[in-house]
Amino acid sequence: MLAFHGLESERQVAIADMKAHREADLLIRGRYWEDGKGCMLGCLTHQNENTHERLEEMYHIPKSLGLLCDTMFEGLPKEEAMDFPVQVLEAIQAGADLTHVTNHFVVFVLRDVRPNADNDGQAAIDTCIALYQRRIAGDEPTSEEWSAAESAAESAAESAARSAARSAAWSAAWSAARSSAWSAAWSAAWSAAESAAWSRYRDELLRLLKDAPIP
Repeated sequence: MLAFHGLESERQVAIADMKAHREADLLIRGRYWEDGKGCMLGCLTHQNENTHERLEEMYHIPKSLGLLCDTMFEGLPKEEAMDFPVQVLEAIQAGADLTHVTNHFVVFVLRDVRPNADNDGQAAIDTCIALYQRRIAGDEPTSEEWSAAESAAESAAESAARSAARSAAWSAAWSAARSSAWSAAWSAAWSAAESAAWSRYRDELLRLLKDAPIP
């Protein structure tokens, strides 16, 4: 699955449309698409239901990446959020393989929050990172391995529950362990971004999009 079906013309139309929505003040937060206005994904798809599936169909942008962008758009400071959709579309090259962007992003988030975890939490995070790195390398871990990682992360979460400083770390680890659900990337990003790291995570996501391979 190649971004924009491998067509630069499709990419340019998407960028132009998003710029037009932004300039007309039709880009808003808090809803997908309603009364001619919507969020980033709503403005791309003009859909209020099954928006992430429609994004994948229309532009070959994975659902997991769509949900991650959704979260960034809602969480960034307002002015930065309004610029974010065009930044994303300009960062994605026509024909890029975006399969592992969310996987790389989760690894980045887990490494970022790792120092705030206790020893058990760090061990759980390290396990999650290792499994994601295997997935990226094409060696998909078994469901048993993901379940074991989730159990370890849950245990770390329980032991750290009394420490607010550690909450983002164990929440990200626990969420990322649920690898079979594409919501893992969203949950990990959300948990970590509670520490006011939105802009840094946005910059990393844009970097990953720009560097996505073109087969």
